[in-house]
Amino acid sequence: MTEWTVVVVISSLLGMGAIIIRPIIKLNTTITILNETVRNLKGDIEEIAKKNTESHTRLWDKYNGHEETLKDHEKRIYSIEQR
Repeated sequence: MTEWTVVVVISSLLGMGAIIIRPIIKLNTTITILNETVRNLKGDIEEIAKKNTESHTRLWDKYNGHEETLKDHEKRIYSIEQR
């Protein structure tokens, strides 16, 4: 092997290494960004679920209050009908 063959082989290996390493670095960067985005979305979803639970609790409390009022009206209507 001559010196030029060695130089060509080494430069070919370096070129192939650059071709392989560049997409790996881009992929790693993309995966990191996606991980951060998923973390943010997870936090947002947890916050929305918490607010949703609180909202439903308020609605059910209101509903239960109306249920008692409706029962009272039912009793009053029944007693009026019985007269």
